[in-house]
Amino acid sequence: LFGPTAPVSRFARAYAQEEMGRYYLERGDYEKARASFEQALAIDPSDVKAVGPLAHLHTMAGNREKAAYYYGEAARLRPDMAGTHQKLALALIDLGRTREAVDAYRECLRLDPDQPGAWQDLGNLLYGLLDYGGARSAYAEALSRKSGDPDLGFNVGLASEALGDSEKALAAYRNVLHEAPDHAPTLFGIATLLLRLGRAEESLRYYNELLVRKPGARDPSINLAIASAQLGRFGDAGAALEKIATFDEKTVAAYMDVAKIAASRGKISEAIFLLTACRMRDAPLADRLGVSEMMIRLSR
Repeated sequence: LFGPTAPVSRFARAYAQEEMGRYYLERGDYEKARASFEQALAIDPSDVKAVGPLAHLHTMAGNREKAAYYYGEAARLRPDMAGTHQKLALALIDLGRTREAVDAYRECLRLDPDQPGAWQDLGNLLYGLLDYGGARSAYAEALSRKSGDPDLGFNVGLASEALGDSEKALAAYRNVLHEAPDHAPTLFGIATLLLRLGRAEESLRYYNELLVRKPGARDPSINLAIASAQLGRFGDAGAALEKIATFDEKTVAAYMDVAKIAASRGKISEAIFLLTACRMRDAPLADRLGVSEMMIRLSR
């Protein structure tokens, strides 16, 4: 009465394996879930609904090569999915394949440009590749979609500095501080740029503002001391060094650098006073790094 049973199509068989994979995934049985999704792909290699979960499972298991492979397959099968290209980019970053990750991010942002976080990630990758112009453009795209974000504004300034565009860097830093006057990286960035440009007097304001918020912080205190010394204010320089909470090799080197500035201007007594203060904090460390020898040379 009944004819022969029709063979089950490969699509139906792949779908059945997908369903099994989802069943096991929901229950936390990742090994069986992975096996089911792999079986679905063996039946139908174009089954994009199996590729994505497989990439996710391999990411969870720390199988970075396989995760990148399957995200790549997902992007190939569904090239119109911005999120898949972003996941591929992250997987490639884990493998150190930065240039390929840049391409994946660019494709993601071509499909969906309204993602400030992805623009920032792209900027970070390009900055690491020394493509400072591309990095600045990416950071600016991010900032245009997340106006007022101090970290993005700071990154625009940083990339501008790397390009040698000091005026744009200063403008970017000032824009950040207008919106977020307490943003420590920007306070340090603008102060250090001004110091590098020979504008020591202007730099003092920003170092002092930063140190009100982070008293005793080593790097801004050292730079404040250098700026003060360049202006001939050796007492202020010594006071800045005294407030550094961490006394280590870098701090000793700062004392010696300020003493050299003083000595170069004929202020030998000020130089020796600074070196003496350094030794009083930790004589063995200071002497190991040549402070006593420097004092002897200056005394002759």
